[in-house]
Amino acid sequence: MLDESQVKAQDIFPHYYERFKSDGVEHNLYIGHSIAPELHYTFKVVHKLRYWQLKTICKMELEFQSFKAALPVQLDIASLIFVYNEKIDIRFRMGKTFRCRRSLQLLL
Repeated sequence: MLDESQVKAQDIFPHYYERFKSDGVEHNLYIGHSIAPELHYTFKVVHKLRYWQLKTICKMELEFQSFKAALPVQLDIASLIFVYNEKIDIRFRMGKTFRCRRSLQLLL
């Protein structure tokens, strides 16, 4: 559900998305002018993507609740939403040299 919904979120503003599994499912979005310099990047874009994230997490919770009773073992989940509101710099390392430096906004 998350991966499919994320494809639609790219229409809001192109961004880097990563999902990984540990003891749960986590995802991060990185957004900034350097990813799509030809587009106008504003804080309104950040708000739209944050709203998309909130709606998507709520849909995932509702989906889980719809089949929870049918599981062979009692299981519950907890969702944690962490918003980092400060700009961060990310350096992409290729080999042993830093080839580019981009300022990105970490959303979640």
